Amino acid sequence: MNAKALPALLLSLVAVSAFADEATLTRIATPEGAPRTVAEAVQRLRDRNTGLKVTTHSAKSARRPGRIRPNVIEYETADSAFLIPAAGNLQGNNGTFFRSDVTFGNFNGVSQNIGVGWLQTGKDNSSAPLTFFTIPASSIVAINDFVGTTLKTSGLGALLIIAFDATGKNADSEAFIDGFSRIWTPQPGSSGTVSQSFPAVSLFDSVDDSTAFALGLRQDASYRTNVGVVNLDSVVHTWTITSLNTNATMTLQVQPFSLSQTGVPASFAGANGNLSLSYDVPDANITWSAYASSVDNVTGDGWVSRATQ
Repeated sequence: MNAKALPALLLSLVAVSAFADEATLTRIATPEGAPRTVAEAVQRLRDRNTGLKVTTHSAKSARRPGRIRPNVIEYETADSAFLIPAAGNLQGNNGTFFRSDVTFGNFNGVSQNIGVGWLQTGKDNSSAPLTFFTIPASSIVAINDFVGTTLKTSGLGALLIIAFDATGKNADSEAFIDGFSRIWTPQPGSSGTVSQSFPAVSLFDSVDDSTAFALGLRQDASYRTNVGVVNLDSVVHTWTITSLNTNATMTLQVQPFSLSQTGVPASFAGANGNLSLSYDVPDANITWSAYASSVDNVTGDGWVSRATQ
């Protein structure tokens, strides 16, 4: 997510003791004047954050695609809007069934309205509705199987979360929210589970045509890797994904306000099964987010590598 000022980070650290016990997420009616669709909500947010977007782009414009920026020291804090790149409620292979347990945090001392958009994979979600909720002041809310039990839908997709002010119709620049998701399944043949983590990321996670990189993956007889891209623009875009180990490439087309996820081919794997990837899109004035996930074919153990610019 976008890093806020260091004083805000320090304030959040000292305020933890003021939190109450686990709270409840309350659904509310769509406020009058609030954006009704995902596309309308994102456009309003972009209009509000025009200066931020230009600043983000200018800071990265000096880096040409293909140049790696070391991602060694950084901090991330809560924000006023974020994305969970992948969540779901869906049947998997070999007796698995995946669910996403989602946690929201409101680090301000007042209740917070939020709008949640479901960006279902493989379809244009421009007209998808926002669902509105309230998070109590200074509280943490955890919801098991959020997609199935709260949004009452199924499948795979991304979660768009935007904070709104007390009227419910304006994006709240003073909000201080965060989120986390764990997608998990019972492990076939055991009483345990296997899972992968998807922390919240900024809606400006990746921008324009700068290259993003996902490192530390595996692809061989023992492991498989999926790649995913979330397109936060109003038109279709196509990404080129390249194996940094073999220079093999593939393309991934993503519908507006949608997630697309697919497996990588065997030609991506390096000699020892190690795999790192680059993501490129030849377009400007867009925001997006990408990731890759490797899974052990025997145990189902896996991990996620977020693609960063």
